[in-house]
Amino acid sequence: TVARLGGDEFVVLCQDLTSPTGAERVAERIVSSVAEPMTISGQEVFLGASVGLRTLDGADPVTMLRDADTAMYVAKAAGRSRWQLFESEMADGLTERVSVDTDARHALARGQLRLVYQPIVSLADGAVVGVEALLRWRHPVRGDVPPVVTVPALERTGLIHDVGGWAVTEALRTTAAWRTEHGGRRLTTSVNVSSVELTDPAYAKRVLAALAATGTDPGNLCLELTESALIYDWAMLSGILLQLSRLGVRIALDDFGTGYSTLAQLAELPIQVIKIDKTFVAGLASPEGRHHAMATALIDMAAALRIDVVAEGVETPDQAKRLRALNCPHAQGYLFARPMEAADLDSLLHLEQDSPAEHRPSPPQDLSPVHALTGH
Repeated sequence: TVARLGGDEFVVLCQDLTSPTGAERVAERIVSSVAEPMTISGQEVFLGASVGLRTLDGADPVTMLRDADTAMYVAKAAGRSRWQLFESEMADGLTERVSVDTDARHALARGQLRLVYQPIVSLADGAVVGVEALLRWRHPVRGDVPPVVTVPALERTGLIHDVGGWAVTEALRTTAAWRTEHGGRRLTTSVNVSSVELTDPAYAKRVLAALAATGTDPGNLCLELTESALIYDWAMLSGILLQLSRLGVRIALDDFGTGYSTLAQLAELPIQVIKIDKTFVAGLASPEGRHHAMATALIDMAAALRIDVVAEGVETPDQAKRLRALNCPHAQGYLFARPMEAADLDSLLHLEQDSPAEHRPSPPQDLSPVHALTGH
């Protein structure tokens, strides 16, 4: 018996199976069948299915469905397009996940979400050239909820679309105020994009609405997506990114070098920025090591492709010095500043404005405007 529970969730009741192995074989057939490409209006479309299994052991129907649903989410978290048999230990985390999801549904309306900003600096002179807006959730009981908990909860509940639209608008509104306050100074505003957001054909319209509402030049916005986003609907993803790129919005690949992208995809997609993962930056201390060689190759490749580079996770003056020697143009990390509240970053910009470039200490030993504010 096959039934649709709602949305994109279905349940398959197999009454004649005699063992979990039989259920696993059914699940494998479902996953492989759904994965076969379909042609819709001349366009080849690929789907995936995550399956949770629960065997009958005397439990009531509500419990069985709940447990199968829990196993399905475990399958999705493990990489999607796979099946997972329910195990009793999974129930321990179910109550907490449901509680987090319930709280997440009210977080935006109750003003618990906010953005903090981390400067992106020029390695040539230490000037702040942009900011990355980072989502934070402060719950009255849970305290500061880690981003690794926040984002999955928003994705599971479908709230990521509303929160993502709010984040882009809020970040652009804040940087627009900074431009006015600091004599029209141009700062690139980088905002992270969930892969779930990019599955929505209306995503580009939300970005355009945010640009219009804040009077922001599209060239001042940079949307950061992780390499894992590239495994989703390629046709839709490339279409959305091309639409935004043609309007002038910059597209960045975050944590570059650690995920799923290929050189072919880098050439096909309108990528203007790559952010080198902190793993490679940390490895710069060993000039003969593989991470140093990878960082060198990535920076040289980006230069050849006329793609901007931001090195992430820069924590020591030596790392900054080595990046400058490799002609890496931009960086961010605790050496320069931790993520900070909007008011603190405004103070930083005032401090930098009052300290002309010719009076600043030479980088990278001391990028003093940032250090003076953050104590780093």
